[in-house]
Amino acid sequence: MAKRVLVLTLGLLLILSLSIYGAKKPVDNKKSELREYDLRDGSEGFVKASTMEPKVLLPITGDTAGYTWYDVFHNATATREVVWDPNLNLTHVGWMNLVEEGGNRFWYYNSWDPVGGWLVAGGMPTTPAVQRGGFGGMDILPNGREVLYMHRTAPDPGRWASQIAIESSTPGLGEFDHYDLPDSFAGFTKAGQWPYAGISKIMRGDTAFIHVTSSEGELSGSYDKHMGYVRCFEDPTRNDTLVCQSPNGLLLPIRKGVRLFPNSVVYYWDRTYLGEAPVATSPVSEKVAITYWKRYAASQYQNNLYYIESTNNGDDWLSAGEMIFTKLTSYEGTDFQGYCDLAIVYDYNDELHIMWTTVTPDSRADVTLWHWSPSTGIRKAGFAITEDMTTVSWSVTIAKFTMGIYPDSNYLYFVYTKYSDDDISAAEYGNGDVYVKGSTNSGLTWGPEVNMTSTNTDGCTPPNCMSEINASVGEVVGESLHVKYVVDRDAGSGSSGNNEGVITNNEVRYLRYPRPSIPAVAQIAYTPAQLNAPFTWATNGGNTSDTMTFDNTGTSTLYVTLSGPSWLTISPNTFSIAEAGAAQEVYLTFNGATFSDTIIIDSMMIASNNGVNGLVYSDTDMVGIHFVVTDEFYRVEYDTCDYSPITQVSNMGTLGSQDFDSVGMFYKGNNYLFEFTPVFVTGDLDGLGPVGFTWLHQGHNDFLPEGNISSAKYDNLGVQVFYQKAGLVFPPRRSDHNLYHSWWGYWTRYSKVIQLHPQIILVYDWWVWNAPPVWWDDLAGSTDPQGGYFGIGADWDVPADAAGRNKGGYDDVLNLIWLYADTTGFEKFYGGFLWLRDGVDGVIDSTGGPFGAHVTNNQTQLYPDRGYDDDSLYYFMSTPGYSIQQDSSQDMNIIMSFVEVPNPTPTTVVELRYALLVSDKGEDSLKYVANKMKQAKAGDTNGDGGVTVSDVVFLINALFKGGPAPWKAYADTNGDGSITVSDVVYLINALFKGGPKSKLIWCQTLPPW
Repeated sequence: MAKRVLVLTLGLLLILSLSIYGAKKPVDNKKSELREYDLRDGSEGFVKASTMEPKVLLPITGDTAGYTWYDVFHNATATREVVWDPNLNLTHVGWMNLVEEGGNRFWYYNSWDPVGGWLVAGGMPTTPAVQRGGFGGMDILPNGREVLYMHRTAPDPGRWASQIAIESSTPGLGEFDHYDLPDSFAGFTKAGQWPYAGISKIMRGDTAFIHVTSSEGELSGSYDKHMGYVRCFEDPTRNDTLVCQSPNGLLLPIRKGVRLFPNSVVYYWDRTYLGEAPVATSPVSEKVAITYWKRYAASQYQNNLYYIESTNNGDDWLSAGEMIFTKLTSYEGTDFQGYCDLAIVYDYNDELHIMWTTVTPDSRADVTLWHWSPSTGIRKAGFAITEDMTTVSWSVTIAKFTMGIYPDSNYLYFVYTKYSDDDISAAEYGNGDVYVKGSTNSGLTWGPEVNMTSTNTDGCTPPNCMSEINASVGEVVGESLHVKYVVDRDAGSGSSGNNEGVITNNEVRYLRYPRPSIPAVAQIAYTPAQLNAPFTWATNGGNTSDTMTFDNTGTSTLYVTLSGPSWLTISPNTFSIAEAGAAQEVYLTFNGATFSDTIIIDSMMIASNNGVNGLVYSDTDMVGIHFVVTDEFYRVEYDTCDYSPITQVSNMGTLGSQDFDSVGMFYKGNNYLFEFTPVFVTGDLDGLGPVGFTWLHQGHNDFLPEGNISSAKYDNLGVQVFYQKAGLVFPPRRSDHNLYHSWWGYWTRYSKVIQLHPQIILVYDWWVWNAPPVWWDDLAGSTDPQGGYFGIGADWDVPADAAGRNKGGYDDVLNLIWLYADTTGFEKFYGGFLWLRDGVDGVIDSTGGPFGAHVTNNQTQLYPDRGYDDDSLYYFMSTPGYSIQQDSSQDMNIIMSFVEVPNPTPTTVVELRYALLVSDKGEDSLKYVANKMKQAKAGDTNGDGGVTVSDVVFLINALFKGGPAPWKAYADTNGDGSITVSDVVYLINALFKGGPKSKLIWCQTLPPW
């Protein structure tokens, strides 16, 4: 079938033309040039839609299947998006295509044969123009016809959720019959929308089974998803009908192009976290397996792995009426957390293989790769650590992977995207490369990784980045690996709503990579990657111990030698691990005999033959150590105010934490606050660029303990005041020594937090400059005071049920900035900050307002993967005035910089005072609360802004006549921590008899430290 010549023009002066010729196998004399397609819209009849020609950046070549403006393709587990058919030497490629910036998305398809090239220049849409499609994948039937699976949504009534599209006649022609799959869940209103399919490779007579899983949740912001299964096959008596079955007794014929309305209920086996449930089928038997993540805590990182296997294509599941999964991992309370990526495949020995990644509780950048098969059990397959970059949304350092098998030798190949510290865009997001690892012994050990794309564009700006993402490998490996991936021209998601990068038009590439050899080399993997979060701690003059685990994931013997500072004992410090040998436990003793009240920062050195064969120490790693020696070290504790919120209190505390569902600012049963934290940013540090520091929970512990935590509880007031103290450590790694963190001296933060009213929390902070400890000169080489901007950052969800859809606003007269819900039913919910005063060295500003206050995007400005070490935070903190980034499709936050301190001295003291305010009655109500807060005075028991005889009457009515409650804390006129008749007497004396004025709890002096 002749293809027409495609001519593309690029550049201003240079015209580059490329003609694509080729022939497909003739079928009924149809033309496969750029043509019109019949696209069913899910209702009666169909519509004609012309091919959507992509806006191209580069010539379409043999390695470019098409283009897409989309750059985040799977939130969790990746599907298989490339299939190579060795019998026909034909390759099928699929991808989710955003055809233009801001446009609709579709599932696209293209096929390649070595003679005819691409079926269609730029690919072809397989979902109707009036629909949306995506989050799909593909497989092939035993006769070579391709089967696509995808979701297909909006607008109703043409909405199909999970669907499959089957090639109607000749493989690779793109003539698809569409079938609406059963995907409803009993008792729930939504349908399965994230499908995964696997096709039996061994036919039963004329039947090839198509196993489909799907997941979908309610539209309430919940991450719980309903997991379902259905088995389908083509009706041998009718070429337009699919028959679907499931363990709940479903037996349903489905006509092509006909929407199931109402949709039929599939077998529902669980509610899990998020993503697909991958399916694998054996190439030599009727075995089929399904695996999925099930969360054990409220985080995308806290999951356990489950699988189920059938030896008869699921007949036993159907006859039993249920599917009972086996639990593979138990990560609760361990040093590992299961991330939501996984891959599954059968080899030619009929053995199942599953691969996945974990992160540590303290670092999302410390990633371990794992493999399981029945013969090997669970073994490490590799690891990766990054320190200086941020991966894109829904990715960790090793991300989005699939597996393939070489039939002749049964070798296993694992293909993935990997991010590294030496390839980072100008916006500080990682430029991924596509890697492969191979195993000659069914995953027992693994050879070294091979970078197949190797396109370093460090420091790039859009559209000049080359970040290879969303890699997928064909299940059958020949003399070449058949790999599909996308070249993101600006690293970081621009199209998924996270505003990490600029949206660009990105090539969808098809790579035929010569199958790499698997040499005999050692590969080291160790846990933990760093000994600085949580900090190792001993009392003054005491000792403490810890352990590290070392593994050899390679294909020859690993030799290791360890060394460290004099106060660290390592046992054993020299050892070897044979190929497939047991892990080595190393015992560490931290000796604080000669230290007291100090923090020691150093490293342990690991010398090994990682990456080579034989006793050659060619590789050196450094494990950073923070050793805290003090009698007063306090880890996170929790306490409550009578009105809530629950306040996280520790040497490294914060108010609110996403790790605990009960933490936040509550009002009338709604939680408004996800988290807030003090923030400090500074400019260029010894050429490292601008950096920021925060009191966060996410393993980025930038503040070290510097004394006891103290609290004063006022039971009768219903409030509690917390006093916090901690030192600030600067986190960027310096290039001239091996420290993981560096310290240019530190600031100490003292804080009081008090709930004045159900809608008001007052925070009073002091920051005091401290000279570095005397031993620091020898390590750092720099003790110059570092100034910067002091403030707060907060992720308000107003309320949490509004699913993070926020807009912002401010009133620069009140010095009030807020977020409000942009979700139906929550329009009047507001939460924000009221600036009250700031000061430096006793010079107090109580009228001018904050230095700057901004509503910003949460994902990039407040919660990048590596914490606040990000110049975008510095940009907002150093920008004066008020500004609003208005995007209700995002989860927004508030960043407020109070004051700039350019040149601190050892006597510098910074003071911040602000209030957290909430309202469920709209903007005017929030401003009313703010005015009451600013006007209220000690003794103002009724909150009207004055202290008069009416406050005496109000307090008497509250105490003795059942009147409304007074403003807590303001009514404690004598400051003794309770509200009694003595406060009435005290107030009368102050008003009429010249007695002392009323007191406020938060104005009391700090406790001794």
